[in-house]
Formats: sequence, structure tokens, C-alpha cells
Amino acid sequence: MKPLLIGELASDQPSFEPSKNKLIVEDFRELRSTAEKLGLFKPNKLYFFLLLLHILILDAAGWFVLWHFGISLKTFSIATVLLTLAQSQAGWLQHDFGHLSVFKNPKWNRILQEFVMCHLKGLSANWWTLHHAQHHAKPNCFPKDPDLTFHPMLFSLGKPLSLELGMQKKKYMPYNHQHKYFFITMPPIVKPLFQIYSLYFIFKRKLWREMAWSMAYFVRFFIAFVPIMGLKGAMGYILLLNILKSVLFTWISQMNHIPMHIDYDRNLDWFSTQSLFPPSPLL
Repeated sequence: MKPLLIGELASDQPSFEPSKNKLIVEDFRELRSTAEKLGLFKPNKLYFFLLLLHILILDAAGWFVLWHFGISLKTFSIATVLLTLAQSQAGWLQHDFGHLSVFKNPKWNRILQEFVMCHLKGLSANWWTLHHAQHHAKPNCFPKDPDLTFHPMLFSLGKPLSLELGMQKKKYMPYNHQHKYFFITMPPIVKPLFQIYSLYFIFKRKLWREMAWSMAYFVRFFIAFVPIMGLKGAMGYILLLNILKSVLFTWISQMNHIPMHIDYDRNLDWFSTQSLFPPSPLL
């Protein structure tokens, strides 16, 4: 097994989960068996095809409204809603491809994920897969879950971590008001930062196919919108769309994670951490 040996675990990282309950394991195995018998793990490929098709239609419709009717408050608003919805839906679709949930052959999942993530959104599929795998490996375990990187510089997350900051007398932000400034800080900056770091990740890892897909996204966008609103207008518009889809992404994804229990890695199985500890509000 030497070719598979990556390294040894640190002394404080045991190779077992002391809280693992035999009954819980058996219940989950029974649940999985039942779900398989009901066919719940068999993806409906027509559904995913229609999902991709409606994203492409929304994307094209957003451009068509501005191109055909010109720029006005009404057409600009309609186009922005259509394009934001297309970007948001593309994010969830690539999520399913990234989890290899659609095709039995992982290769086809990867190809479609790259098309949706890189060409329709201008982001790196490999970067997302790496970080999302880390998230699923240790969900809500600081600092192993990359979704918690905003703690403690912007937000204080989880009761145990918040108490630790209080005992250490550390305060980087007015945490007692974070439930107010969350809406004007995190949503607008998440996607623009992702966009920049994603391109850096592509260059650093020399992912030339992803680079081609991502560049095609920007070329397509500017070819479509520069004739309508000029170069500066198109640059401002792509930034606006990034901010708006960031708001949707953050509200949908993070508000499902942040209220849950957040702590250091206690080497507990995920189900136990979520059932033994009550949800933590955004303090």
C-alpha cells in the first residue's frame, strides 16, 4: 500500500471517531439501502438537460432584451434579473456535476462542470472542487472548512469560537453588529474575490483548458455587451452581475451553514456534531 501512503496522521489526529455510534451507522446504511431501492440515486438526465437549456435561454434573453429594446430602466432591470438568475442557476448546476451526480462516467461530469463553471461563470472548476471537497470533509470545523475563512477578521462564527475570542479579548470588528453589516459586507465581496482568486488559481496550477474556457466567458461577455453599453459600461455591468449573484449565493448557501454548530475539529462524526449541539445564531 506504499503508493497510496500520503503521510502519517499528527499525534493529535486519531484515525477513528470516538463518538461513532453503531446504531447511527446501521440506520444510515438502512436509509441508503432504502433510497437506492426507491431509485433516488438515479439522476434524471432530462431534468439536467432542461436545467442547462433554461440557463442558456436566460443568458441569451438577458442580452437580447438590451440589444433589441435598448437601455432603459425597465429593460436594464429585466436583463439584470435574467442574467443574475442564469448565473445563480449555473452555480447550482455545476455543483451537481462537481459531485459527479449526473453521469456514471466521471469524465462527462467533469467536462460539463468545466463548461458550466468556466465558460458560463468564468470561474475555475478545479478550484471549486478542491475547496468544496475540503468543506465536505470537515463541515463547520474551523479552520479546516474553507467556508469559514471570514472568521475572525470579519465575523465571529459559532459559540465556542466566539467565547474564545471574548476570553482572549480579541476584537477585529464590532461583532455585536455583525448581523447588521453581514448583508452589506459578505454578499457583495464573495463572488468578486472568488473571481480574482479563481483566475490566480488557474494560472498557478497551469490549468490551460480551464483558462481557455474562462477567457471565452469574458470574450463572449464583452463582445455581447460592449456594442450596447461601451467598454466602461460592460466592465461595470459584469461587476454588478458578480455582486448580485454573490448576494444570492451567499444568502442561499451561507445561511444554511452559519446557523449550524461551528467549532474546532473535535474528531466527531458530522451527524453527532449537528444533533448533539444546538444551532448557533449569527451572534
